[in-house]
Amino acid sequence: GVILVTGLYIGFAAPAWVPSFLALLLPLGFSVPSVHGVQVPLLHVAVVGSAGGYALWLYRTRRRFALEVPDVAFAALVAGVALSGAGPVAKPAWLHDLALWGGLALVFHCGVRALPRRTARRHFYLAFAAAGLVEAVYAITQYVQGFDSRFSRISGAIVYPQPDATLQHPNSLGGFLVIAVLVLLGAALAVGPLPMSDAIVGHRVDCEGKRPRTPRVILT
Repeated sequence: GVILVTGLYIGFAAPAWVPSFLALLLPLGFSVPSVHGVQVPLLHVAVVGSAGGYALWLYRTRRRFALEVPDVAFAALVAGVALSGAGPVAKPAWLHDLALWGGLALVFHCGVRALPRRTARRHFYLAFAAAGLVEAVYAITQYVQGFDSRFSRISGAIVYPQPDATLQHPNSLGGFLVIAVLVLLGAALAVGPLPMSDAIVGHRVDCEGKRPRTPRVILT
């Protein structure tokens, strides 16, 4: 409930923060608690909540729902999921998939319009880095705690127990950490080296000694 309400609030009050919010919750990707006998993936709840808040924001601001080629492609995917409900599929699973992919379409629409802005992009990278750091620290902790009970098979090719952090499988953990490193490394190389003062302060000082005003991030 808390994640759903938080997603709704962020999507409605500050849609530019939606990508950062979801990136921060990536470690919850395999957390599937049961509510009244129904399994509810927490990350799916965050996506649907953020999408619902963003849809309300679009309605409140009377924004024109402009669609570009990637948006149309995503909408076609959602339409395909909707049409699949006419076949012999379980209706609860179909409704879940329709809500998830519909939410992802709205989140995608929000993200491609928010992330071109420097502040939103910086927050996204920080959230992504925080998620990766949590997974890495958790995995190292698991590795250290399982050191005494470690054993191997196939002449040491496979070592058990294998750390998996919150992602429930070492391959999922490794893939996530590799993607996180590549994304953050690419972002760092794109920015280039900054003087130490800029890295600490976060923005430059003009020739008169005044700090330039940071523009507000307004999603358009």
